Order: sequence, then C-alpha cells, then structure tokens
Amino acid sequence: MRSVLGTPHGRRFSHAPAPPPARRNTEAARLAREQALLEQMRDHPWVAHRLTHGELPAWMRATPTRVEFPEVPARPRPGTRRRRRLRVPVPAPVLDTLGYALAVAAGALAHHLGTLLGHLT
Repeated sequence: MRSVLGTPHGRRFSHAPAPPPARRNTEAARLAREQALLEQMRDHPWVAHRLTHGELPAWMRATPTRVEFPEVPARPRPGTRRRRRLRVPVPAPVLDTLGYALAVAAGALAHHLGTLLGHLT
C-alpha cells in the first residue's frame, strides 16, 4: 500500500497496453461490421429507412452552431431591494400559553354551539 501511494501521480496504476496496429479496425473492416449490424437490425424502422434511402447527407447530420451574444452585466434596478422586517423573538412559554388559551376558547365555543344546536332539534 505504501509503495503505491509513494509513486508519482501518473504511475500509480498500470494501464492496459494499446492494441497492436494489426488489430486496429481499418475503414473496410469498420464498414463491413456496420453493414452486418444493419442487416441484423433490418426490422427497425430507422434502419429500414436508411437501407432503402441511403445515409443522411452531411448537412443534415451537422449540429447547428449556437449564436453567442455578448455578456451584459445585470444592473440592479432602483427600489427593488426589500427591507427586512424586524422579528421580535417570542419565548416558548408565551407561545405555549397562547396555544393553550386558544384551545380552551375553541373548546368553549364548540361546547356552547353544541348545546345550542342540541336545544334546537
């Protein structure tokens, strides 16, 4: 482990050697392989279109170039900055007391409405 970490950065791991020049695909071998693959995929609609009409011309395969516009720095508009609201921190016991009072008031209101509706029926 120490010997691997101590080696220079580009030499830490061995790389697979490149294939010998005789094994590299030539243009004829590449075209033969492509034709064999196209024959296998004859049922695919795009491949069938290519086999009947030929390969697309270069101008149809080319990707359009993007138009580059100069970068314009954004100016801040006057008056768009919002003022921060001052938030007053409320202690937790105060919030608990307010929540309890609200729950008691809602319960009392529900009780009175229930008894009122009970007398009406």
